[in-house]
Amino acid sequence: MRAARIDDRTILGDLGAERFTAHNGIGAIIHDKLVVIDPRSPNCTVILGSHNLGFKASYSNDENLLIVTGDQELAAAYAVHILDVYDHYRFRAIETERQRKGQKGWSGFIEENDRWQKGYVQGRKGALMRYFAR
Repeated sequence: MRAARIDDRTILGDLGAERFTAHNGIGAIIHDKLVVIDPRSPNCTVILGSHNLGFKASYSNDENLLIVTGDQELAAAYAVHILDVYDHYRFRAIETERQRKGQKGWSGFIEENDRWQKGYVQGRKGALMRYFAR
């Protein structure tokens, strides 16, 4: 199902309501255990599973760990997922900090001029974009 087809009527389906466990029932926890190494390389690596990458997980717990090498499509998909989670929490952190300082938050509207492009044109911004677009 494409994400565009998910709305407030179809999101739960047969799964039921999500039980929030963080922040006294008002938040959710992202719990990925995932490493992506050089996703654009033919020698890329994706490491994932329930393993906590520590001593107890290695010697005491029943854990799983999968290491996939050379699958660039898989590596790119997981890299995009990592960036999505990072951007989500970065945005929330910036908005919270702006609110704490009494500053105006993001309005939700796109800029009506081209000033936002300056950092990308000058090369100060967009390193990640250039890495994936090369």
